[in-house]
Amino acid sequence: MVCASPTSSRRPKMSEVVVQLKECLESVASRDIPGSFSVQRSNSRYIGPIVFDPRTTPSAR
Repeated sequence: MVCASPTSSRRPKMSEVVVQLKECLESVASRDIPGSFSVQRSNSRYIGPIVFDPRTTPSAR
């Protein structure tokens, strides 16, 4: 994301950030890591507990 740009015109709109975050969350939730991530989806809102396993790390893009 380019949210850290000092120039506001170069930063994405909040709606774009939300879309990117949802895509990221869906990507992480689709990984089959038992017991490390739990998400329930209802009416395009995410609800429920999110438990992160400290043994997992973000993957490089």
